[in-house]
Amino acid sequence: MDCMQYFEKGISADGWQSYWLIGYYIIANCNSIIDSTLMSDFDEAVKQRYIAEAKFLRSLVIFTLANTFGAVPYPLHSFDWPLDAGLSSLPTNRVPGNPKSLYAIYQQIEEDLVEAIDILPTRSQLENHDSFRATSGAAESLLGKVLLYGSGFALNYPNDPRFTGFSSARVHDALSHLERVINSGEYGLLTGNFETWWSHSPIYPDSTPAYRALFTSSQNSCLESVFAAKNIEMWSDWRSYRGLGHTQFSTARYYKVGDKQRSTSGWGINNPSQQLIDAFKQETGSEAADDPRFAVTVGLEGDSILTYFGWYPIIFPSTIFSATRKWECSPSEFWNIRRSWQDTPLDFPLIRFADVLLLAAEANLLTGNTSKALEYTNLVRRRARESGNTNKPEDLTNISYADIMLERRVELAMEGHRFFDLLRWGMLYQALDGKFITSCNTTASFVPGKHEFFSYPDSLILNTVDANVLVNNSNVCLYPNPGKGIITVTADEPITAIKVLTVQGREVYSREGINANTLTIDLSGNSMGIYFIKFQNAKETIVMRYLMK
Repeated sequence: MDCMQYFEKGISADGWQSYWLIGYYIIANCNSIIDSTLMSDFDEAVKQRYIAEAKFLRSLVIFTLANTFGAVPYPLHSFDWPLDAGLSSLPTNRVPGNPKSLYAIYQQIEEDLVEAIDILPTRSQLENHDSFRATSGAAESLLGKVLLYGSGFALNYPNDPRFTGFSSARVHDALSHLERVINSGEYGLLTGNFETWWSHSPIYPDSTPAYRALFTSSQNSCLESVFAAKNIEMWSDWRSYRGLGHTQFSTARYYKVGDKQRSTSGWGINNPSQQLIDAFKQETGSEAADDPRFAVTVGLEGDSILTYFGWYPIIFPSTIFSATRKWECSPSEFWNIRRSWQDTPLDFPLIRFADVLLLAAEANLLTGNTSKALEYTNLVRRRARESGNTNKPEDLTNISYADIMLERRVELAMEGHRFFDLLRWGMLYQALDGKFITSCNTTASFVPGKHEFFSYPDSLILNTVDANVLVNNSNVCLYPNPGKGIITVTADEPITAIKVLTVQGREVYSREGINANTLTIDLSGNSMGIYFIKFQNAKETIVMRYLMK
C-alpha cells in the first residue's frame, strides 16, 4: 500500500472512516452470530463450527483494525451497528466500550484462534461450495502471524508504552503454528502453466505462468489460497453483485489508440511507488522487469492492456507513472458484464501460502535456523523464476533479515502487507519519511511516536457498558443465567437500585429505592437476547451480563 494513502490524514479521510465503519460492522455481525448461535437449537457440532468461524473472522478484522489504529475498543458481544446503502456512518454508529491496549487485543485474538483451530475443518474437508469458509489452517496461519507481529513489537519498541506486554520469546510459538500449516499438506505454491485470458497476449504469447495465473479468477480457491475475501454473488435491491471492487479501483485509467487517449473505465488508484520499482531492481541485481513478478505487479507507460477493442498501450496523466496489474480482468469477465464497480470476479487474498512461507522463514531466522529460513525463501523465489524466462530471481546461497524483508516486499506487493510489515519491524520512519507518495502526489513527513497508527476522534466511541470485562461477580449472583426472564438476585451488600439495558443501550427495566439482599427481576416480556444489568449498592456499581433464551 502506498503509505496507506498517506498516513497523516488519519480517519478524517473518507476512505479510512469507511475502513473503521466496515470493520466494526463485520465485528458486530460476528458477535451477533456468536450470541444468537449460543441461544439456538442447532446441533452442538454445528454451533461450535459457526462460533469458531465467527471468532476467526472477528480476529482477522480486529487484528487489522488494531494494527491500523492502535488501541481501539473490542466489544465481544452484540451491539447495534447499522450502515446505510453507501456504507457511511449513521448517527448511532459508535463503538461500545473503552479502547483496549494492543496487547490486550492480541491476547483475545490468541484465545479465540486457539479455540477455533481445534474446531474448524481442514481445507481438504471442505466441499467445493464451502471453499469460502474458514479452516483450521487459516486460523493457525493467522495465529502464527499474530504471534510473530507481537514478537516484533517487543523487539523493536522495547520502551514504547503502546506496545507494553509483548514478548520476543513468542516467536517460538509463532514458528510452531506456521510450521504446522506448512507441514499439513493442505497448501502449496501454485506452479506450472495455465490457460487463462492472459494466454496468447503480447505479454504471455503462449500459456499463462503460475504467478500471473494466481491473480486470475481461474485460480480462485487454488491450493495457495489459505483465506481470501471471496467473490460470492449476493443480491441487493433486486440486483446481484459480488462485493469486491479491487479491479475497478486499481486498473490503469487510460490507454492509447493512435494519438487518442481513451478510458479503460478503471480508476487507477493505489499506484506502485518508485521505491517498489527500485526494490525489484535490488532483488534481481539488474532490471526490475527481470523478475517475472514485476510485470504482474506494476504497469508502466507503453505496457499492453486488454480493452474492449483489443490490446493497447497504457498511458498515464500528469504525475502518475504506474498502475497495479494484479487485479486486472478481461472485458468478457468484468468490464462488459459488470452491474456494479463491486462486481470483480477475483478473490482478494488475505492469507496465501507464500506469505506463510515467508513468515516462517523470518521466524526460523530469528530462532537460529538459517537453513530452514533459506529453504522457505528460495521456494518462493523459485516459483517466481519458473514464471518467466530470465532465470531471475536466482536462489540465495545465504540468508539475512534484509533478504526476507525484500522478498516479502516484492512477492506480496500491492496486497496490503507492506505498511504493517514496516510497523512491526520498527522501520516506518526509515522507509517513509521524506519519500514521495505517488497516490497522494506529496512527500511524507513521518513523526515517530505519532504516525505508527492512524488517529481517530473520540466521537466514534460510545463509553458505556464495557462488555469485555463482564464476569461473574462474587458479591452478586444471578440465577438461572441463561434463563427465560425471571431472575433471582442475591447480593452480599444490599442493592439500592437496578437498571437493565439492551446491548444497544436501551433501558428496559429500572427500580430505585431498594434496600434488599435478595430480589426478583421479571424480564419475561422482553425479547430473547443479551442484557446488561447494573446493580447499585452503597459502595459501587456492578454490571453483569444476562442471557435470556
